[in-house]
Amino acid sequence: MGRRCRSRAAPIGSKEPVEARFHVKDHICLSNADVPKVTADLKARPQNAEFPQAIADIHQLPNGKHVIEIYDTDKNRIELMEPAKDAVAAGME
Repeated sequence: MGRRCRSRAAPIGSKEPVEARFHVKDHICLSNADVPKVTADLKARPQNAEFPQAIADIHQLPNGKHVIEIYDTDKNRIELMEPAKDAVAAGME
């Protein structure tokens, strides 16, 4: 018998996105070996003019990994981060 996932999160659409939710721990994190290139590609898209606040933060961690934080129109956070340098070198990315 399979396990059932019980979410404590409110159903989608039940609350209006508010600024207090920004930078929440609940988010999607994707890995990409060249975050600065992806960032430049996203900024170059025409949709960026329609939703310029989508790219909320671009920074580099002390270990050298680049990170970009993106928000969709419902203020859901999507983080794009470079994998560990040794993972890239080993072809594990």
